Amino acid sequence: NYAKNLNGRLGAHTGWVYISYAILYGGAYVVGTAFVVGYALGLSPVMVSLIITASAISLVLLGVKPSSRYAIATGALEIGIILYFVVGSFLHAHLTVYNPFSNIRLTRGIPLAILLGASIPTGYGVLAQVSGEVVEAERTVGRAMLTVIVISGLLASIFVLALTNLAYTMSLKAHTLGAESMLSLVSNVNEAARPIIIFSVLSDGVLGAMAYLMAATRTIWRMSQDGYMPKWFGVLRKGEPTNTLAILSPAYIFITTVSMLFLPAFDDFVALGVVAALCSLYIHFVANTSLYSHVRKPNSRGNAWRIIALLAMCYTGFNFGFSLYEGKTVYAVVFLGLTLTGLVYTLLRPSKHHRVDLDYSS
Repeated sequence: NYAKNLNGRLGAHTGWVYISYAILYGGAYVVGTAFVVGYALGLSPVMVSLIITASAISLVLLGVKPSSRYAIATGALEIGIILYFVVGSFLHAHLTVYNPFSNIRLTRGIPLAILLGASIPTGYGVLAQVSGEVVEAERTVGRAMLTVIVISGLLASIFVLALTNLAYTMSLKAHTLGAESMLSLVSNVNEAARPIIIFSVLSDGVLGAMAYLMAATRTIWRMSQDGYMPKWFGVLRKGEPTNTLAILSPAYIFITTVSMLFLPAFDDFVALGVVAALCSLYIHFVANTSLYSHVRKPNSRGNAWRIIALLAMCYTGFNFGFSLYEGKTVYAVVFLGLTLTGLVYTLLRPSKHHRVDLDYSS
């Protein structure tokens, strides 16, 4: 629940920022996929993005069960491809392992690099929003989120290390790799893997767009139930918030296609990703602040949660502040515009939620 442990207006505002995050992050998924697939196959990125978005919307309309089956099948395929590439890259490099800590230089761009690195999709950001449709959600969702963070983070780290290792073995500078050299790098491991990689990228774009579109619809539906969105958004048809989807679908199409008419696909991908990441940091900071302030019993377990929350607040706040400073001004302006619009909107809505104290003593 977007506002379970927050006061009414702050919870509603956080829900608003999450909706912005889900739309922008899902849009970045689509645009990034359209850029890579369009380049690899010589197709228009706009056409590819329309295909991906239409496929994602269709899956959301089918409901949770068909969407989850697609997610499981696609996720298993992608894990297999990642592991295949990792093994192949190290074999191609004759088991030479590049030390990622051998050439670290502190520069002004480090916070922004951390922002983009931390935004590698792991999937935990959409689990809470669909918890209402999960059996034994209180026990299952938390464990699933922790598992996803650990396994996805580990896979992403190993994949980036393997990619960098292969690049240095081939005397390429990893930070200068573009779409062409990235695809060539993959082909050097195994040319036959190239179409499989492209298919995986395409299916992942559909999966990412579907997941965040579903998360956004559930958040809006929940907010409508609490009175922070019009009741029209709370109408369900066959268990699905189709009214919400009817509004969000054009927004997704606009974000993922019309924006590419004004920006090159890669620049559009970066812009959507950075603003979405800023929204994500804001949400995490609010959640950490809420956790710190709502632990009520001063025992050892409660103090441990307070320390964890405080450390997370410091890390998120540092990265958030420096990312705003290091990034382009337009990214900060768009982010602040979204948050201020949400603030004005939520201030005009009545508050229905009250403060809830959390007990972590048991």
